[in-house]
Amino acid sequence: MDLQAVICTNAVAIAVVLMLWVTTRTRVHEEIISERLYRAMLLITMLQCLVETLSFVVDKQQFAGARLLALLLNSYLFGANIFFAFIWTVYVDYRLFRSVRRLRKYYPFIGIPALLIAFGAFLNLFFPVFFEISPENVYSRTGLAILTFITTYLYLMYSLWLVYHWRKNVDQYIALPVAICLVPVLIGSLIQLIWMGFSLIWVSVAIAMIALSGGLQNEGAYIDPLSGLFNRQYLNRNIEQLLQRTERGKYRASIMLDIDQFKSINDSCGHLVGDQAIADVGQILRAATRKEDILIRFAGDEFMVLLSVRDEREVQLVADRITARAREFNETSGRPYQLSLSMGYKIFEEEKEDATTFIRKIDEAMYIDKRRQR
Repeated sequence: MDLQAVICTNAVAIAVVLMLWVTTRTRVHEEIISERLYRAMLLITMLQCLVETLSFVVDKQQFAGARLLALLLNSYLFGANIFFAFIWTVYVDYRLFRSVRRLRKYYPFIGIPALLIAFGAFLNLFFPVFFEISPENVYSRTGLAILTFITTYLYLMYSLWLVYHWRKNVDQYIALPVAICLVPVLIGSLIQLIWMGFSLIWVSVAIAMIALSGGLQNEGAYIDPLSGLFNRQYLNRNIEQLLQRTERGKYRASIMLDIDQFKSINDSCGHLVGDQAIADVGQILRAATRKEDILIRFAGDEFMVLLSVRDEREVQLVADRITARAREFNETSGRPYQLSLSMGYKIFEEEKEDATTFIRKIDEAMYIDKRRQR
């Protein structure tokens, strides 16, 4: 063990995470939950770097209370390690589904393995479970320590599976950082599992937090925080590319929709409930559309779905699915409002229209549908 290397490595990790902590800004409305989870992971990382460094310093020392201090520090490390992995999984799940109800439903059960590992770390204060401290104050792992690594990897792999399986619910700017940031964590933890004297886990986590921070910054530029869909800035920047044909024999089409009587939801229930309605429409659109469809919050309570279709019939099928999902939502959600959506759609005629004309015509079609419903 090179104590100087351990101190330098963890000091760099603390500096990096502290910088991320200082520059993290709290977001608005429901995104504050994911922001709190992210900041909690930063705080755990800083504490782990500090505690791990102290554990290496105390190892083999003979001053009064050194062995008890080593027990406390290492018990904390084992408990906090699994807690970080659990918080990471909760964070990924919330970024995918934006549902506190889902977290409350599933994560008391998903958290049971983490709770058992944390309890084992507490018991380690009284007798060896995951590690032991000899009378000479020398740290060593027991055979059960492998369970903590396995449980941690299971949480990380579960989060990766969530992203893969439900990738339709998540935008590319968060999906890629989630996948990438697990790479240094897995490599660092495997090295430390095999060679106990190395200290690489938490500097690896710090690197992962940087990757995730970059994803959050991209998300802030192109993702609407309420609906989780692409925003108008994304559409304006990429409209020409988005309207190009994706496959031979297919054409670009778009559905424009808005929420009927949205102002009355804000007036009667308050703007926070109105924000929830925007988020609910985002979920409805994700559930009703295909992976390749591009979902955009166009402005206020207006949304756009960009499609790749062969004919108008396919556009109508998607519109019908959106209507059916909205009807299902009204029957099952228990919200203090009903969602009614007016829709207009059109196939882009590349030879006759530019992007501005196309969007104007879809918008007109939507308002014709709104007047018809009234």
